[in-house]
Amino acid sequence: MTDLLAWRDANPLRRWRAKNKVSLSQAAMLMGVSKTTVCGWENGEYRPGWESTYSIANAMGMREHRLRSLWMKWLAEKAANEAA
Repeated sequence: MTDLLAWRDANPLRRWRAKNKVSLSQAAMLMGVSKTTVCGWENGEYRPGWESTYSIANAMGMREHRLRSLWMKWLAEKAANEAA
């Protein structure tokens, strides 16, 4: 359970929100989506699509390809933990 919580907390969007003290509601508003959507992204329930990736990267102040790279690394960590 702790590994799953640590993995969830390592989500790039969640880490950005914590570092910048951005609430779930604020993030959702910045990205033009619902709080449920942001929560789903942060929990790994689903991945943001291309348009959403642009919105997230824009809000976070980074390039899309950098965000996609961080996101894929984050997802790979879960797969590695599940395989172990």
